[in-house]
Formats: sequence, C-alpha cells, structure tokens
Amino acid sequence: MYHCMIRSDEETRTSIQYSLTGSGADQPPVNLFTVDRETGLVKIHGVLDREKTPVYYLQGVARFLNGSHAEKDIDLRIVVEDENDNAPVFNLTTGAVYERSARDTFAKTITATDADQQGTLHTKIAYSIAEQHPDNMFYINRETGGIHVMHNKLDREKQDTYTLIIKGTDMNGAANGNTGTGTAVIKILDVNDNIPTLEKNFYECSVEENTRNVQVVRIEVTDEDLIYTENWLAVFTIVSGNEAGYFSIITDDKTNEGILILNKELDYEELKEISMQVSVANKAEYHPSVVVTESKTYTVHVSVINQPEGPRFKPAVKVITISEESSSTTLNKVITNYAAIDSDTLLTAHDVR
Repeated sequence: MYHCMIRSDEETRTSIQYSLTGSGADQPPVNLFTVDRETGLVKIHGVLDREKTPVYYLQGVARFLNGSHAEKDIDLRIVVEDENDNAPVFNLTTGAVYERSARDTFAKTITATDADQQGTLHTKIAYSIAEQHPDNMFYINRETGGIHVMHNKLDREKQDTYTLIIKGTDMNGAANGNTGTGTAVIKILDVNDNIPTLEKNFYECSVEENTRNVQVVRIEVTDEDLIYTENWLAVFTIVSGNEAGYFSIITDDKTNEGILILNKELDYEELKEISMQVSVANKAEYHPSVVVTESKTYTVHVSVINQPEGPRFKPAVKVITISEESSSTTLNKVITNYAAIDSDTLLTAHDVR
C-alpha cells in the first residue's frame, strides 16, 4: 500500500536511488514508511493513529549511484486522515439547584470530549439523558449539555440528590455514531419552605418565688428544613402576658429548643400565676411559596411556687411624728404600733419577738 511517489528530474538521464529520512522512516518508529529505492513508491507498513500522530514530516532523498545527492531533498508531509474510532468520554460532574425552582432553571452543564478530529462530525456530540434516579425531574440541552429543571416539584425534604446517566453520541447523534456515557449528580439546595411548629399547643410549668436567672422550661421545635441553617433555626417571641418583663426566651442553636428564662424575682403573695402567648418563626425569611396568614401562638402557663418566708415589716420604713414638747404626761406612752406581718399570709405575725 502506498500513498505517494517521489521522483527526481535527474532520473531520465542516469540511475537514481531513493530513500526516506525523518520520524517513521529512519527515526522512531523506524520503517513505518519505506520507499522503493528504484521506483520511489512510498509504502506504509503499520496502522496509523491520527490521535497519536496526526502528521508525519519526512524528507525524500535522491542520490546517484556514487552516493552524491542528485538534487535537494524534498519535504514530504503525510497527513493522517481521521476515522471515527473514538467514543465520547465524560468525567463525573456535580451540580446544584434550589428546591421549588421553576421549570427551565439551569442546574449544571455536562460535556464530553472526543479524541477524533475537531470541527468534524466525528466530534459533534449530541446529548441525552439515558436514566434518572429516583424520578424524571430534569432535561438536557441536546447541543450544549446544559441540564435544566423539567418540573417545579423539587422538594429537598423528600429527595435531596438526583443521579443522571448522560449519553453522548458523536456524528451529531446519528445511528452510526459512537456513544459514551457519564454520570451527573444534582444536589437539591434548601429553601425556607417549612414553618416551624411546637410539639404541644399548651405548656404548663412552674417556678419558685424569690428566684431569678433560672431556666423555667425548654420548648422543642419541629422544622423539616436543613438542620443548623437559618432556615431551620427558630426565633421565639413572647406575644403577650410578659408586660412586666419577668421572662425572656432564647434559642439553643444546637438543639433548636426555646428556653424560657425567669429574669426577675416573683412574689407568690402578689402574683401566683402567669399565662403567656408565644410564637415561633425562623431566622431566615420564608420562601415566597409559603403563605403565612396569621402567626400561630402557643400558651405557656407558669405557676409560682410559694416558699416559706420569715416575718417582715410592711412598710419597710414607718415614719412616726411626735411633738418636741414633752411633759410627764407623754413619758412612757405608746406612740405607735409597728407589728411584723407573716410573709406567706400577709397577716399580723404571731410568736414573733
């Protein structure tokens, strides 16, 4: 098999011997190309791989029988024509898209490479989705490999990852094209589309009088959004019942529980119970798909526990007025009575010294 012939203009007058030099001839790979010494026919003795060596640069040499050059060496360029002998190759790719995204929302582009000659049908790849797990929620652009949302039903709380098997076929998807497959993993990102709720509608707890800066109750929150994010983190508000400012409520950012704290001392004799209305929301704003018509409230009822207390004076300071004039008639006379009271009953204390 030969691709060309080299001839010298001196061949008609005298005998010429031909040879080749260059890569593939007298340089590695040696003897891939040879030339008939007498006719100048160039022959190939192996299988050429365009993807390894697309062009061989040789020189044809013409010599007289005495070894001298018959003329200047001729450049011989052998171009290896492409055959469609390579399939498209993919790399694993990952992408992400928010849940509740609208149809046609872009998620990720996956592309394949083809070792055949660029700019030809041999490398013109058409993309398609061969499989989707667990549901068919995406489509792919045939030409660009761009993956887009097909249905606006993505819900991270139900499914947070989708695996797509992508098929790429060269020859622009023709039946005789070579096909390769790759995997695209699409992660579903969280939005704040779940309203936090409490496990109970009514909480009953108690606290001792004359104490402060103590934890009264921990309130458990349920929220299906992504844990440890602002979409999940609860924010509590005491809507009513705490006008005197006895209590505050904070959030444990590790457990997402609300912690009701007593800030000021309570007096059982003055206030035996407090009923408060509490609401809960998230630190992050809700997704537009969430419709909140009215914030739900929960009742927290706190009973004050009486503690045994000693007698005390009420008022704590009593002012007594007497005239500076004194006489024997005022000496040893009772000028007032200042009796202690029982702190528990608020009545005059007995057995008190």
